[in-house]
Amino acid sequence: MSRPNKLKGFYYLGHASIDCKHGIITDLYVSPGNVSDKDPFIDLLKIQKQKYPLPIKKVVADKGYDSSIIHQQLSTLKIKGFISPLEINHSSNGFIYNDQTDQFTCPEGSHLVFTHLEYPSDKERYRKIYSAKADQCNQCSLRFKCFGKATRAKTFKKPLFYEFLEQNREHSLTIEYKKLQRLRRIWCEGTFGTLKQLHNLSRTLKRGIKNVQEQCLFSAMALNLKRMIKALV
Repeated sequence: MSRPNKLKGFYYLGHASIDCKHGIITDLYVSPGNVSDKDPFIDLLKIQKQKYPLPIKKVVADKGYDSSIIHQQLSTLKIKGFISPLEINHSSNGFIYNDQTDQFTCPEGSHLVFTHLEYPSDKERYRKIYSAKADQCNQCSLRFKCFGKATRAKTFKKPLFYEFLEQNREHSLTIEYKKLQRLRRIWCEGTFGTLKQLHNLSRTLKRGIKNVQEQCLFSAMALNLKRMIKALV
């Protein structure tokens, strides 16, 4: 694992889903440390909906899960996401996005419409290209300040399913978002700390995904039993 503000080395990651009403751990999946937090996110939700089934209506997560693909897949599952937005996803320098027409409007009133998809490399996902008309930009007094002399018109490169990023940003401005994020900090962050301090998860006792999964499930079971009893009292 090699992440900012984390110790580099060989680690395992425990991906947990937690009910925000009683703090019950509904799923715990172990992966190698070099797997991104968001990679198994949607699949784990699908498994929980199908296996139990859990009537999952809303999910809350930190900014590590703010991905246009995740938001689109949550919409497909009919789950409303309340995910901390990454600022870099929403900085359009005063250009306003309209999800009904899938276009941007610049401060001077010109429209940037979707023109084509771009696939930069194997390490990057598809991006949508939005462009204004050259004759509109030529007549604009802010042209050189906006995009300089090298190009004929203003363009934007945005992730595929960008509109879902915008919807999540709107959710983040609501009172409901603030309440759910507070519950996430209490139950999710608090649960991770409790598992490490009181339930034998400060370090792994054996090697291998299967063995670590077993250790994590026993720890989760111990904590769940306590919380289930408390919820019934």
